[in-house]
Amino acid sequence: MPVWAWALFLGLLALAPANTKLAGTAWLLMALLGVWAMFAHREWRPESAEDQVLWRAARLWLVFCAIAFAFKAIGITYWGDPWRTRHFDLRVLLTALSLFFLVSRLKLAPGHRLQLIGAMFVAACAGFLMSYLHANHDVETPSNRINWAGGLVMLSWALLPVMAMSQIARRWRWMAFAGVLLLWGAVLMSGARSAYLSIPWLLVCAAVLMSDTRRHRHWGRWLAGGVAAVLLGWFALYSMVPKVLEVPLNRVEIAIDDAQKALLGDEDGDRDVDTPVGSRIYMWERSLEVFKESPWIGYGRAQRIAFIKQWGKEANAHIVSDQFHLHSEYINGMVDHGLVGLASTLTYMIGLVVVALGLRREFPLMAMSIGGIAFTHITMSLTNANSQTNNYSVIFGLALTVVFQLRASRPGARPSTPS
Repeated sequence: MPVWAWALFLGLLALAPANTKLAGTAWLLMALLGVWAMFAHREWRPESAEDQVLWRAARLWLVFCAIAFAFKAIGITYWGDPWRTRHFDLRVLLTALSLFFLVSRLKLAPGHRLQLIGAMFVAACAGFLMSYLHANHDVETPSNRINWAGGLVMLSWALLPVMAMSQIARRWRWMAFAGVLLLWGAVLMSGARSAYLSIPWLLVCAAVLMSDTRRHRHWGRWLAGGVAAVLLGWFALYSMVPKVLEVPLNRVEIAIDDAQKALLGDEDGDRDVDTPVGSRIYMWERSLEVFKESPWIGYGRAQRIAFIKQWGKEANAHIVSDQFHLHSEYINGMVDHGLVGLASTLTYMIGLVVVALGLRREFPLMAMSIGGIAFTHITMSLTNANSQTNNYSVIFGLALTVVFQLRASRPGARPSTPS
């Protein structure tokens, strides 16, 4: 790969959380590098059985993306929806195509992987700084804070396995630990409640990594040390930046209160749906009503927006009237294109899960990362339609690319760099 291209990609990746244009440029460069790999290395043969596993995983993901895109194309063509609104599907398909050629024809040297880890750490610092300014000085996040926080979560899954790669020097593993800590501190300070839904996967990963007996003979001592490091890290972070706990506790408390008002109502039984949580519940209820009338092909994008405006007017809910999507990837797809639209939405998620399962034996750490990206996309799609924003698909693609290029196999795997 040209040195200048690699250096530019690392620089853009490092600053991606701080600016959506830089993130978009990083994604575009990644796509162009895929084209370069396709033409620069036309003859390619897998060097090992592990290379074949990665190639098959990238090919499988490309197939799933193509199927999801085809489902989406059916609904768009039927209703005449504008393709410019489906940047998520277009970008994810192009990402999968680029990733296929990068994985099959580009293998990073050990030093390049360390540079990639360093760029990811700088990205974590940039994300933390932006979230700190948002929480303490009301500075707007580079993109909508929900999809922006979701992107930080995905970047954390890409960096997480490095903590268990005992074949690299310890300082790089500590750098990865600090990066994950900063990324999750940024997520918590962002106030994006749907991003908090990924915390269970973080706990599962932490438990798995800490209890891996293969990594250290005295696993009990290592486990105790890992727990102590996590607790001390969070305590230090909270001591310096109290907002990492104050913001999520406050946001969850507000969500519970809003949900009670929307579901139970006040003493007179009147429901308050003019809140972020209440508006979601109200729109989902109304969406299911109309879905029953046209379950196969839906109503199209224009009618979905018309429904939202009508429902907001009927409920006198300004938050509803101001929306253009239904704050759920699943329901948005169902109202737009019926079961065909839902099939498109689910195909991406199923594809990620299948790829993760296929990698679990030879590349368990990669499987953990891709499983985390799948978990985040599945859970965040419950309460938000993140595909409506550019930043989400950009970071989605960058995170997957980093996971495949780091090629984290398993703790104690063959050395790739001196330690």
